Amino acid sequence: MSRWIMTVTMLTCMSTWSGAQGLPGGDWRHADVRGLVMTPPGCLRLWLEERNYQLKNDNGTLTGSYGNVIRAMPIGPPSYGPQCKYDAPAANPVAAQYRSWAIVGSSFDPGKWRLRAQAALGGGDPLGFNAADFETTLTSKDEALVDAAGSLDDVNQALMFRRAGPSPGGAREALEIALRKINTGGCLEVMGGTLLPEAVRTQVCELRQEIVKLAGRYVSLSVEHVAQFDRVPNTFPKDGANGFRRQSGAVFVFTAQHEKQALTGNAMAYEEGGAWRIVFLWA
Repeated sequence: MSRWIMTVTMLTCMSTWSGAQGLPGGDWRHADVRGLVMTPPGCLRLWLEERNYQLKNDNGTLTGSYGNVIRAMPIGPPSYGPQCKYDAPAANPVAAQYRSWAIVGSSFDPGKWRLRAQAALGGGDPLGFNAADFETTLTSKDEALVDAAGSLDDVNQALMFRRAGPSPGGAREALEIALRKINTGGCLEVMGGTLLPEAVRTQVCELRQEIVKLAGRYVSLSVEHVAQFDRVPNTFPKDGANGFRRQSGAVFVFTAQHEKQALTGNAMAYEEGGAWRIVFLWA
């Protein structure tokens, strides 16, 4: 290992703090929903790309690390089953590839840094994504950290990192309300606000009535995992081949406890004007 990489690694392991030049140190995150992919016979996976900067700002000198994870999230227990045969190299139901970089940068303008990133360790499933060295510019803008070599307004190229924090309580509240409604006669109302086609909404609610008969009265919600995101494909739920648009949201993996049994489910929520709306609900 070179002396430069060893030095950056040691600095990354130190505690972070808010330095001079206006850029906070610490943990910054950005995530994309890449697409929702169906594999016969009804196996569904949501693909996410999650990015993370761990930064230390020492009087204008920036050091730390950058990480990138591309991963699949199976939707519903059947999507984990042996009947789901996913294509290589993503044959693993929870396929994921991790890449990392050691970084160093310097301030060249108030609130702006030129950054050099050197590829470091990676792992996971070999999905075919490379980890080449790169250069970029970081800009402190309002409460965001913008990663963009060009225009800050280019939605496809400019990544707006948010400070790491707890999952949004409003999204969980929206999920709890939706679960209560779909189990007490309000299924069509909830599905009317989702991205599902109208014909599919009716089918889902008819199936929901049968589930309630078997599982019994809905009792409580237990959230197992939350993944926040910042962009979705323009053509979502298809992939991002035609570019992205900014959209704050969260994906949930949860357990809905009913009187007779516990059911595992997934949900996706969008933040719109400070309020949260469930746009997909698999429960």
